Amino acid sequence: ATLPALRNTRKMLEIDWQNGRPVATSSRTGVGYVLSGGAPPAPPALQSPANGAANQPTTPLLGWNASAGATSYRIQVSTDPAFGSTLLDQGAITATSSPAGTLSDSTVYYWHVNATNSAGTSLYSPTWTFTTGVHQQRAYWHTVHIENRFIGTIPPDSIPYRYITNLILFDGHTFGKSTSPSAPGYFQPPSNILIPYWTRVLQLAHQNGVKMELDLGTNVNSEYQAVCALGVGAMQTWAGTVSHYIIQFNLDGADFDAEGGQYPQNGGMGKMAQLLHDSLAALNPGKKYDITCSMMPNVSDVQGYLTGTNGASAASVTAACQYFDQMNPMWYDQCNPLADPLYKSSAHGCWSSDSGVAANYERAGVPHNKIGLGYAAQVYDGCSSCITYFNQVIRYFPGSTVYRDDEAKATWFVGNGHTILYEDEWTTWWKADFIRRKGYGGAMGFCLGRGYLPTPPAGWDRNPAVTGLGRALFGAAPPPPPGDSIPPVVSLTAPLNGDSVSGIVSVTATASDNVGVTRVEFVVNGAVAFTAPAAPYLYSWNTASLSGAQTLSVKAYDAAGNTAATSRSTVYVKPPAGAPANHRYEYVFPDGWIYVYDIDSGHALVKSISVPTTTGTRGVAVSPNDGMLYISYGGDGGANGKGSLLQYDLIHDRVGWNVHYGHGIDSHAISPDGTTIFMPDGELSGDGKWYVVNTSDGSEKGVITTGGYGPHNTVMSLDGSRVYLGDRDLNNAGNDSLYVANTTTYQVTRKAGKFISGIRPFTINGTETFAFVTITGLLGFQVCNLTTGQVVYTVDLTTMGWSKTTCGSGCASAPSHGISLSPDEREIYVIDQPNSYVHVFDVSGVSRNIAPVKLADIRLQNAMSGNESGCAYDCLKDGWVHHSLDGRFVYVGDAGDVISSSTRTTVATLPALKDTRKMLEIDWQNGHPLATSTREGLGYVVSRSTPLPPTLLSPSNGVLHQPTTVSVSWNAAGGALSYRLQVSLNSSFSTTVLDQSGITTTFWTTLRHGAGRPRTPRHRRPIFGYPGRGWQHRGSTHPGLPRWISPAASGIFPESHQSRLFRENGAD
Repeated sequence: ATLPALRNTRKMLEIDWQNGRPVATSSRTGVGYVLSGGAPPAPPALQSPANGAANQPTTPLLGWNASAGATSYRIQVSTDPAFGSTLLDQGAITATSSPAGTLSDSTVYYWHVNATNSAGTSLYSPTWTFTTGVHQQRAYWHTVHIENRFIGTIPPDSIPYRYITNLILFDGHTFGKSTSPSAPGYFQPPSNILIPYWTRVLQLAHQNGVKMELDLGTNVNSEYQAVCALGVGAMQTWAGTVSHYIIQFNLDGADFDAEGGQYPQNGGMGKMAQLLHDSLAALNPGKKYDITCSMMPNVSDVQGYLTGTNGASAASVTAACQYFDQMNPMWYDQCNPLADPLYKSSAHGCWSSDSGVAANYERAGVPHNKIGLGYAAQVYDGCSSCITYFNQVIRYFPGSTVYRDDEAKATWFVGNGHTILYEDEWTTWWKADFIRRKGYGGAMGFCLGRGYLPTPPAGWDRNPAVTGLGRALFGAAPPPPPGDSIPPVVSLTAPLNGDSVSGIVSVTATASDNVGVTRVEFVVNGAVAFTAPAAPYLYSWNTASLSGAQTLSVKAYDAAGNTAATSRSTVYVKPPAGAPANHRYEYVFPDGWIYVYDIDSGHALVKSISVPTTTGTRGVAVSPNDGMLYISYGGDGGANGKGSLLQYDLIHDRVGWNVHYGHGIDSHAISPDGTTIFMPDGELSGDGKWYVVNTSDGSEKGVITTGGYGPHNTVMSLDGSRVYLGDRDLNNAGNDSLYVANTTTYQVTRKAGKFISGIRPFTINGTETFAFVTITGLLGFQVCNLTTGQVVYTVDLTTMGWSKTTCGSGCASAPSHGISLSPDEREIYVIDQPNSYVHVFDVSGVSRNIAPVKLADIRLQNAMSGNESGCAYDCLKDGWVHHSLDGRFVYVGDAGDVISSSTRTTVATLPALKDTRKMLEIDWQNGHPLATSTREGLGYVVSRSTPLPPTLLSPSNGVLHQPTTVSVSWNAAGGALSYRLQVSLNSSFSTTVLDQSGITTTFWTTLRHGAGRPRTPRHRRPIFGYPGRGWQHRGSTHPGLPRWISPAASGIFPESHQSRLFRENGAD
């Protein structure tokens, strides 16, 4: 072959690509790569984990010693000692370790490694084994009471340990009962705790990673009250005695069982828990003991039991929970009211009381992440007091009809005149779903033995309630109604067999089922490429690395495990013609989901992705450098508890890491290079801290302390050198300033303000000279000069005839909870939540001491009233707003409106955006993220001068015999953000064959024009991009900056260009 460009240079090298990313390169110099003198390397020696190692994590790192002369290694991991099939078969590894991926619990794995160089490949190393642990750390707890007085109702070997985290040894009257206050120690352990039954239960529990707890109080509060009434000294003696028995019997904690009787005095159970914690820590400091509480769900009881004071404040209750790991409401009905008969009609009012119980705990002040939803392992025989053993009433089941109420999520069967209400995998899945959505810590089941079935009906589990809840809480899908054997119906709707495709392809399917479709798999070339958990069933297929014939099919599943699949269709991938494909998308983040809308196709929905963020999304940020998205979710500090951060790989559509922190989270920002996140610990926290997080693994490497109150919103400067920190100041403590911190030293360098109240959504301009800030209680915004630190303007819409109280009790605490500066920094869009408007102000003159001027009032098509749907927390529609990168659209969170900035009208509605205020834009090119906005609508003007015209480089002016696909290049114009390239058949450019803007490189490959028409003259001119009125934008230092291409309609665009002539080669 002949490379025409290589005729005119001696600078060249090879770069190899895989899945859209460079994987290897040569140098300019042709060097040798043989390192071993022509012989293959020896097999590597395996190093870790040790051969036969037990109780290994499910995500182990496997390591080996280097083999002399080896250039790469290959590892295989299998459950088959003969490696007939493999779970991991990875070659071309240049390190001496490899992650094994995510493995199963309690499984033996085999692994070996070989080594390769240019002379060949070694034999595999001797095979080693390791076994994963039987019970890995769970995201939730699942505590179950097992009754001492019902010994023998469930054999120790039949307890479903793998679905339980904590077992509480409970006895209704004597187990753990305190004796007369005059007796030493004030606590009496169970007399039979050392019998073989309990010894075996404890042995199996510990083998399976389950913690065993000692029950205290046995439903009789007077026992706690009797000890507490004697004072702290007696309480300390009690705690020491309990600690002694816990350690003596090798138990793992204790449960405060509180039901009926008087409230304890002198700090109540909160004080007792502290004393027990301290005593255990002193006696056995190397072990973490769990301290839990199972108590009645009334608000007054929660207050009284925990603090000793009826009517105690929520803050006092929260403080009393400090030493408790779990707070479990003692509420065990499946449906309320429990009456015989039960009806399937919604008119019966049979609705689970779980939500009311949880609400009582929340109102009392118990943190979300400590609440464990109560449920019954025992069953009910027609009324709330008719508690019975499942094994005694299962004899009524043969021939009975099972009823399932979808409204109440209740299940029962009727037989022989008995109505048996029970929990199973279907009812408990909905309880687990409720726990996840609310951000609770887990669940607690009562009376394990009474729910056990020694001989269950066909298809039933021996422990329907406990196993069902455990499976659902730890990741299983909802089971089907009994007897479903009908498969789904599924079809591939696009592309069709024989179609030609290129770029990012929307693969769509339809699926239906008599009960419900649980997922649809998209299969590319025989492998599952993407799973859609719910309609619409759509996969955005990136074909950038593919060429030629490919096969597509889809497979649908229902809850019973029935499946249906389409036959394989063949489509043909063609490389995109001409210029690289740029595409712009708006990403929207309601709780538990990512929705993707195509900006360039009328904001059509193109993708929906289920993600494990159902406990409440708080912030989003993206790094175009590596295509990683970061979603913070969960508690935002204080009573709302701790939060998490999820990494999502946009390029490969998969979850990366998911880290749970010991503090709250909120709306974060990311550095321009994508390596560091600045995470506030939540608007409900009081310590003014932003944690500095490594994006490689979610670990923390520093902290910024402002001295403020309620860390909430975060904005990164364009160059990444400073981060702007907004404290909400929820308690109005007077810390109403905006803090500026250095991103290298993690120190606050200055602050701006004081503002009239707590900082809410805010934005800054490109040169960091002005901040535009919304404030708690203000309908409008304030403008702060960041150079002087002074607030220079306050815009109050109530002085312009707008009310901030029209929404009554549904008003947001920040009436203008959303503000966006247009990319050209001429206009501010600000939310008006009480009136469902967005107001537009001209702020182009603030740098010249000209106050903001109102330009327009835009009524939203979708009112911001009520709550977000499917929301786990902080659900009032407060609103949010940000501009698209090109400034043409404004997106309104909690309303869903897409506003045209030119017509100032709503031009589209994004349904998912009605129920969230977390959204941002991501632009793609050739299957890779190219640029992003942030959640905040920032300004991007960093200079007031116009760049010089670029100088054309190649091909040379007038050059002949060029190919029909020509790569043209030019010198960079200082300060230019982007370029525009025109190619024409005439020097006046009255018509063009190519007019491409938005180019951020200094080269471009032209389209194949004029094939078969030899010697066609071409003219070209690149035009630098800048907005109207001579403003210049910078794009090279921040991958997330918009590439501002064309001026406003009234702007001046001077004809600054060069023209060159070249001729194409006639060969096509």
